[in-house]
Amino acid sequence: MKNIHMQVALLVAAFLLPFNYANALPVTGQTVKLFDGPGTTGGGAFRIEVTESGIDYTGFCLERNEYISLSDTSPHPYKITGVDDFAANGGVGGAEDFKDVVSKKTKWLYANYMFGNIWSNINGAENWAANTKANAVQNTIWYLEDEWTDGEWVDLKVSKDASHALYSLVLRQTDYSFNGVVKVLNLVDANGILRQSQLIGEPVPEPETMMLLGAGLVGLASISRRGRKK
Repeated sequence: MKNIHMQVALLVAAFLLPFNYANALPVTGQTVKLFDGPGTTGGGAFRIEVTESGIDYTGFCLERNEYISLSDTSPHPYKITGVDDFAANGGVGGAEDFKDVVSKKTKWLYANYMFGNIWSNINGAENWAANTKANAVQNTIWYLEDEWTDGEWVDLKVSKDASHALYSLVLRQTDYSFNGVVKVLNLVDANGILRQSQLIGEPVPEPETMMLLGAGLVGLASISRRGRKK
């Protein structure tokens, strides 16, 4: 009977392990490397690789006056000092008590870019190139977070029309709730110097996934009960 219980426990662990890893954000103390992704603004999108888990995330910059080095040609690891709702120390837009809290609009934008279908709400946007889409998201994030001045925003040099169209869409929303978790990775380099904070996120499990999880656990419980009857 003990062997049956052990088998059930191992089956539960095997079922839950990929589910947990697929929906977990990085944690404080872990190390990340950033790699180039779509976009030509000098910001995101970036591919963010967590060294300890090997899991990749997509990141966008929050500050325009802090910098990072990419690991495409040589490794540049950064340590996570916090997985927060704010950018430590802020950027061009400043901060209060060294914390620049990320707006609901910015989180909504990231979540809908990553896990939604935001481009279907802008005429012709579904046909934009990947670089244009990433540029529009990065520029809009910077403007929402006061990293662009009004004058700079009007005279954007990269993907201006796309960025303005996306920003207008964000402002038209009446509800900035979304399914998922969006957080800020606050990073330091090997010398403990703050580097460019990164906006990342993960979706919540779909209802079908939760039903599958529940069905699997019920089935495992049934196996356990049959084992006890013997």
